[in-house]
Amino acid sequence: MPSANAWIALRTKSDPMSIAGAAQDAVRQMDPDLAITEVWSMPAVLADSLWKPRFAAVLIGVFAAIAAVLTAAGIYAVFSYLISRRTREMGVRMALGAEWRQIVGLVLYSVLRVTGIGISAGVAVSLLIARVLNSQFNAARPNDVVTIAGAAAFLAAVAFTASLRPAIRATRVDPLQALRQEQGSYAGLFTRQGAA
Repeated sequence: MPSANAWIALRTKSDPMSIAGAAQDAVRQMDPDLAITEVWSMPAVLADSLWKPRFAAVLIGVFAAIAAVLTAAGIYAVFSYLISRRTREMGVRMALGAEWRQIVGLVLYSVLRVTGIGISAGVAVSLLIARVLNSQFNAARPNDVVTIAGAAAFLAAVAFTASLRPAIRATRVDPLQALRQEQGSYAGLFTRQGAA
């Protein structure tokens, strides 16, 4: 079943569209009955054949960027909330003699420990999924170290930033006020137990 269409490819040293008219005239001289419908340059042919994959890649990139922003916002919110809940504890520690460096170090250690566990689990799962996709579609690169390391560094930087500001804010708590709040919470606890 031969095709009704045929293509003639010409290699040129100058702009291919500048000799399009001469090429059409040469084809007409060979066979005046041939209908020449389209004259394209090779970059135009490539652009026409690649627009769908490029559009899909841009769309996937946009969704990946949105997912990264949502992930960063979630990490920031969770760590900020968890550290702000420990503000009184930090004040009590400072009242008992802890320095601000120790408080910040304690917060950063706990946050980065949790972040390290999460990143390790994420890397393991991503490698597993990449291997499965590679076996099914033969398209994914299962050991893309640059992408995995970049994502891990990005999430670690977000977690570090999310913990640093609340940790510094916690070191500015007045230790006496934190002790009074702590004493008030224990007094309420003893009162409730005594009433029971």
